[in-house]
Amino acid sequence: MRAIKFLLQGELLMTSPSENINEHLNTRGLPQHLVKHFNDNIIYFSKLLLKDYNNPDAVLTLQDRERIKEAFEKTHHIREYEISLYWSRLNYLWTITAVLFAGWGVILNSMINPENGHTVNNLQYFTLFLISMFGVALTIVSRLITKAGKHWQQVWEYNLTRLEPFQSGNLYGLKFKNGNKIAPSISRSVSIFHIFLLFMWGSSALFSATIPFFENNHAFLIVEFIVLVLMYWLYSWINQYVVKSDNNVLTLL
Repeated sequence: MRAIKFLLQGELLMTSPSENINEHLNTRGLPQHLVKHFNDNIIYFSKLLLKDYNNPDAVLTLQDRERIKEAFEKTHHIREYEISLYWSRLNYLWTITAVLFAGWGVILNSMINPENGHTVNNLQYFTLFLISMFGVALTIVSRLITKAGKHWQQVWEYNLTRLEPFQSGNLYGLKFKNGNKIAPSISRSVSIFHIFLLFMWGSSALFSATIPFFENNHAFLIVEFIVLVLMYWLYSWINQYVVKSDNNVLTLL
Protein backbone atom coordinates (compact mmCIF):
# COMPACT_ATOMS: atom_id res chain seq x y z
CA MET A 1 0.00 0.00 0.00
CA ARG A 2 2.86 2.38 0.77
CA ALA A 3 4.41 1.68 -2.62
CA ILE A 4 1.08 2.40 -4.39
CA LYS A 5 0.67 5.63 -2.40
CA PHE A 6 4.21 6.67 -3.30
CA LEU A 7 3.59 5.99 -6.98
CA LEU A 8 0.37 8.02 -6.91
CA GLN A 9 2.19 10.97 -5.28
CA GLY A 10 4.90 10.71 -7.91
CA GLU A 11 2.31 10.85 -10.69
CA LEU A 12 0.79 14.00 -9.16
CA LEU A 13 4.20 15.64 -8.96
CA MET A 14 4.94 14.62 -12.54
CA THR A 15 1.73 16.28 -13.72
CA SER A 16 2.38 19.57 -15.52
CA PRO A 17 1.33 22.83 -13.82
CA SER A 18 -1.03 23.65 -16.67
CA GLU A 19 -2.87 20.36 -16.18
CA ASN A 20 -3.25 20.99 -12.47
CA ILE A 21 -4.53 24.50 -13.15
CA ASN A 22 -6.92 23.39 -15.89
CA GLU A 23 -8.57 20.99 -13.48
CA HIS A 24 -9.72 23.95 -11.40
CA LEU A 25 -10.77 26.32 -14.21
CA ASN A 26 -14.39 26.95 -15.08
CA THR A 27 -15.76 27.40 -18.58
CA ARG A 28 -14.51 31.02 -18.67
CA GLY A 29 -10.95 30.06 -17.76
CA LEU A 30 -11.18 31.22 -14.13
CA PRO A 31 -10.19 29.35 -10.95
CA GLN A 32 -13.16 28.95 -8.65
CA HIS A 33 -11.73 31.25 -5.94
CA LEU A 34 -11.38 34.12 -8.45
CA VAL A 35 -14.83 33.92 -10.02
CA LYS A 36 -16.49 36.32 -7.58
CA HIS A 37 -13.56 38.79 -7.68
CA PHE A 38 -13.57 38.75 -11.48
CA ASN A 39 -17.33 39.22 -11.72
CA ASP A 40 -17.29 42.08 -9.18
CA ASN A 41 -14.65 43.87 -11.30
CA ILE A 42 -15.77 42.73 -14.74
CA ILE A 43 -15.80 46.27 -16.17
CA TYR A 44 -12.22 46.82 -15.00
CA PHE A 45 -10.93 43.63 -16.62
CA SER A 46 -12.90 44.31 -19.79
CA LYS A 47 -11.15 47.66 -20.17
CA LEU A 48 -7.77 46.30 -19.14
CA LEU A 49 -7.78 43.35 -21.53
CA LEU A 50 -9.86 44.98 -24.28
CA LYS A 51 -12.54 42.30 -24.14
CA ASP A 52 -16.24 42.41 -23.39
CA TYR A 53 -16.48 40.02 -20.47
CA ASN A 54 -20.16 40.81 -20.10
CA ASN A 55 -20.46 38.49 -23.08
CA PRO A 56 -20.68 34.94 -21.61
CA ASP A 57 -18.64 33.61 -24.55
CA ALA A 58 -15.61 35.74 -23.64
CA VAL A 59 -12.92 33.56 -22.06
CA LEU A 60 -9.87 34.46 -19.97
CA THR A 61 -7.07 32.94 -22.02
CA LEU A 62 -3.50 32.14 -21.03
CA GLN A 63 -2.37 35.26 -22.88
CA ASP A 64 -4.83 37.31 -20.82
CA ARG A 65 -3.38 35.91 -17.61
CA GLU A 66 0.11 36.81 -18.82
CA ARG A 67 -1.08 40.36 -19.48
CA ILE A 68 -2.55 40.52 -15.97
CA LYS A 69 0.77 39.35 -14.53
CA GLU A 70 2.70 41.98 -16.49
CA ALA A 71 0.19 44.67 -15.52
CA PHE A 72 0.54 43.69 -11.85
CA GLU A 73 4.35 43.93 -11.97
CA LYS A 74 4.25 47.32 -13.70
CA THR A 75 1.59 48.62 -11.32
CA HIS A 76 3.60 47.53 -8.27
CA HIS A 77 6.71 49.26 -9.62
CA ILE A 78 4.87 52.50 -10.48
CA ARG A 79 3.17 52.57 -7.07
CA GLU A 80 6.53 52.39 -5.31
CA TYR A 81 7.81 55.13 -7.61
CA GLU A 82 4.82 57.34 -6.81
CA ILE A 83 5.39 56.91 -3.08
CA SER A 84 9.05 57.92 -3.43
CA LEU A 85 8.01 60.93 -5.54
CA TYR A 86 5.42 61.89 -2.91
CA TRP A 87 8.07 62.17 -0.19
CA SER A 88 10.63 63.74 -2.53
CA ARG A 89 8.19 66.54 -3.37
CA LEU A 90 7.40 67.05 0.31
CA ASN A 91 11.08 67.23 1.23
CA TYR A 92 11.74 69.74 -1.56
CA LEU A 93 8.81 71.97 -0.59
CA TRP A 94 9.61 71.77 3.12
CA THR A 95 13.20 72.81 2.38
CA ILE A 96 11.96 75.96 0.65
CA THR A 97 9.55 76.54 3.55
CA ALA A 98 12.44 76.23 6.03
CA VAL A 99 14.40 78.87 4.08
CA LEU A 100 11.36 81.16 4.19
CA PHE A 101 11.03 80.57 7.92
CA ALA A 102 14.67 81.52 8.41
CA GLY A 103 14.27 84.82 6.53
CA TRP A 104 10.97 85.50 8.25
CA GLY A 105 12.55 84.84 11.65
CA VAL A 106 15.51 87.14 10.99
CA ILE A 107 13.26 90.05 10.02
CA LEU A 108 10.84 89.42 12.89
CA ASN A 109 13.71 89.28 15.37
CA SER A 110 15.12 92.58 14.08
CA MET A 111 11.68 94.13 14.56
CA ILE A 112 11.19 92.75 18.08
CA ASN A 113 14.75 93.51 19.19
CA PRO A 114 15.86 96.52 17.13
CA GLU A 115 19.43 97.71 17.34
CA ASN A 116 20.28 100.73 19.45
CA GLY A 117 19.16 103.93 17.75
CA HIS A 118 17.00 102.09 15.21
CA THR A 119 13.22 101.83 15.06
CA VAL A 120 10.94 99.53 13.17
CA ASN A 121 10.22 101.00 9.74
CA ASN A 122 7.62 100.35 7.06
CA LEU A 123 10.16 98.56 4.84
CA GLN A 124 10.51 95.81 7.43
CA TYR A 125 6.75 95.41 7.63
CA PHE A 126 6.53 95.30 3.84
CA THR A 127 9.32 92.70 3.58
CA LEU A 128 7.64 90.58 6.23
CA PHE A 129 4.37 90.88 4.32
CA LEU A 130 5.99 89.76 1.04
CA ILE A 131 7.63 86.75 2.67
CA SER A 132 4.34 85.82 4.33
CA MET A 133 2.41 86.07 1.06
CA PHE A 134 5.02 83.94 -0.67
CA GLY A 135 4.61 81.46 2.18
CA VAL A 136 0.84 81.46 1.62
CA ALA A 137 1.29 80.75 -2.10
CA LEU A 138 3.92 78.05 -1.47
CA THR A 139 1.73 76.32 1.11
CA ILE A 140 -1.26 76.30 -1.25
CA VAL A 141 0.86 74.85 -4.06
CA SER A 142 2.43 72.34 -1.66
CA ARG A 143 -0.99 71.17 -0.48
CA LEU A 144 -2.23 70.72 -4.04
CA ILE A 145 0.92 68.85 -5.08
CA THR A 146 0.64 66.42 -2.19
CA LYS A 147 -3.07 65.90 -2.92
CA ALA A 148 -2.21 65.13 -6.55
CA GLY A 149 0.52 62.72 -5.45
CA LYS A 150 -1.90 60.97 -3.10
CA HIS A 151 -4.45 60.72 -5.93
CA TRP A 152 -2.02 58.91 -8.23
CA GLN A 153 -0.86 56.65 -5.39
CA GLN A 154 -4.50 55.64 -4.83
CA VAL A 155 -4.93 55.06 -8.59
CA TRP A 156 -2.12 52.49 -8.64
CA GLU A 157 -3.28 50.94 -5.37
CA TYR A 158 -6.71 50.52 -6.94
CA ASN A 159 -5.09 48.64 -9.82
CA LEU A 160 -3.06 46.51 -7.41
CA THR A 161 -6.08 45.36 -5.43
CA ARG A 162 -7.79 44.27 -8.67
CA LEU A 163 -4.76 42.49 -10.15
CA GLU A 164 -3.21 41.01 -7.01
CA PRO A 165 -5.62 38.05 -6.49
CA PHE A 166 -4.32 36.58 -9.76
CA GLN A 167 -0.71 36.74 -8.54
CA SER A 168 -0.18 36.94 -4.78
CA GLY A 169 -3.51 36.46 -3.04
CA ASN A 170 -4.86 39.43 -1.12
CA LEU A 171 -1.73 40.94 0.45
CA TYR A 172 -2.56 44.58 -0.30
CA GLY A 173 -6.18 44.08 0.69
CA LEU A 174 -5.36 42.91 4.22
CA LYS A 175 -6.36 45.36 6.97
CA PHE A 176 -4.82 45.59 10.45
CA LYS A 177 -5.43 47.53 13.61
CA ASN A 178 -3.48 47.99 16.82
CA GLY A 179 -5.84 46.78 19.52
CA ASN A 180 -8.93 48.96 19.46
CA LYS A 181 -7.08 51.88 17.90
CA ILE A 182 -7.26 52.88 14.25
CA ALA A 183 -3.93 53.68 12.62
CA PRO A 184 -3.48 57.41 11.92
CA SER A 185 -3.38 58.60 8.33
CA ILE A 186 -0.09 60.05 7.08
CA SER A 187 -1.71 61.95 4.21
CA ARG A 188 -4.30 63.52 6.54
CA SER A 189 -1.56 64.48 8.98
CA VAL A 190 0.31 66.22 6.16
CA SER A 191 -2.91 67.97 5.13
CA ILE A 192 -3.49 69.23 8.70
CA PHE A 193 0.10 70.45 8.80
CA HIS A 194 -0.51 72.46 5.61
CA ILE A 195 -3.67 73.96 7.07
CA PHE A 196 -1.84 75.16 10.19
CA LEU A 197 1.03 76.42 8.04
CA LEU A 198 -1.40 78.33 5.83
CA PHE A 199 -3.06 79.83 8.90
CA MET A 200 0.31 80.95 10.26
CA TRP A 201 1.47 82.56 6.99
CA GLY A 202 -1.92 84.19 6.48
CA SER A 203 -1.92 85.64 10.00
CA SER A 204 1.61 86.94 9.51
CA ALA A 205 0.65 88.58 6.21
CA LEU A 206 -2.45 90.15 7.75
CA PHE A 207 -0.68 91.54 10.83
CA SER A 208 2.39 92.79 8.98
CA ALA A 209 0.16 94.68 6.54
CA THR A 210 -2.22 96.19 9.08
CA ILE A 211 -0.01 97.04 12.09
CA PRO A 212 1.49 100.16 10.41
CA PHE A 213 -2.09 101.49 10.08
CA PHE A 214 -3.17 100.50 13.58
CA GLU A 215 -3.68 104.07 14.76
CA ASN A 216 -5.86 104.93 11.76
CA ASN A 217 -9.01 102.84 12.08
CA HIS A 218 -10.27 103.66 8.59
CA ALA A 219 -7.00 102.77 6.85
CA PHE A 220 -6.60 99.70 9.10
CA LEU A 221 -9.94 98.25 7.97
CA ILE A 222 -9.26 99.01 4.32
CA VAL A 223 -5.84 97.33 4.38
CA GLU A 224 -7.23 94.36 6.29
CA PHE A 225 -9.99 93.92 3.71
CA ILE A 226 -7.53 94.21 0.82
CA VAL A 227 -5.17 91.60 2.31
CA LEU A 228 -8.01 89.13 2.93
CA VAL A 229 -9.31 89.59 -0.62
CA LEU A 230 -5.77 89.19 -1.97
CA MET A 231 -5.24 85.90 -0.12
CA TYR A 232 -8.63 84.60 -1.25
CA TRP A 233 -7.87 85.57 -4.85
CA LEU A 234 -4.43 83.95 -4.62
CA TYR A 235 -5.90 80.69 -3.33
CA SER A 236 -8.67 80.68 -5.98
CA TRP A 237 -6.29 81.49 -8.82
CA ILE A 238 -3.72 78.83 -7.87
CA ASN A 239 -6.40 76.21 -7.27
CA GLN A 240 -8.15 76.95 -10.57
CA TYR A 241 -4.89 77.02 -12.53
CA VAL A 242 -3.61 73.76 -11.06
CA VAL A 243 -6.79 71.68 -11.38
CA LYS A 244 -8.01 72.97 -14.75
CA SER A 245 -7.94 70.55 -17.67
CA ASP A 246 -4.94 70.59 -19.99
CA ASN A 247 -5.70 71.72 -23.52
CA ASN A 248 -2.38 70.45 -24.88
CA VAL A 249 -3.78 67.16 -26.12
CA LEU A 250 -1.40 65.11 -28.25
CA THR A 251 -2.75 63.75 -31.53
CA LEU A 252 -1.22 60.80 -33.33
CA LEU A 253 -0.33 61.74 -36.92
